[in-house]
Amino acid sequence: MATISYTPKGVCSRKIDIEVEDGIVKKVHFTGGCNGNTQGVSKLVEGMKVQDVIDRLEGIDCNGRGTSCPAQLAEAFVLGHYTDIKKRANTVRPYRKNTRTAFCVQSVFLYIF
Repeated sequence: MATISYTPKGVCSRKIDIEVEDGIVKKVHFTGGCNGNTQGVSKLVEGMKVQDVIDRLEGIDCNGRGTSCPAQLAEAFVLGHYTDIKKRANTVRPYRKNTRTAFCVQSVFLYIF
C-alpha cells in the first residue's frame, strides 16, 4: 500500500493524506478546507482507479482560484506523489489531457510543451 501526504497549493485545505493499493484509492483525508465538501470528495473517490480520479477532478475551479481541493487531489497523483513502483515499473502512460502532456517513466516526469 502506498501512502501519499500532499500539501495543496491555492486552496483552503492544508494537507491531503491518501492511501492507494494496486492503483485503487483506499482512503483520502483532507486537513482543513470546507469540511462537508472534502468529506464528500473523500467518500466519492474511495474505490476508484487513480486515473479515473485524475480524469474526473482535474481542472475543477473554486471561486476563481484556478484550482480547488478536488483538483489538488488529482494534482497529487499527476505530480508523481503516487509511487506504487510494482505497478508502474517500466511503463509510460499519459496523465494530462490539457495543453502540456506529462509522461511517467519509472516515476520520473518529463513535461513536453
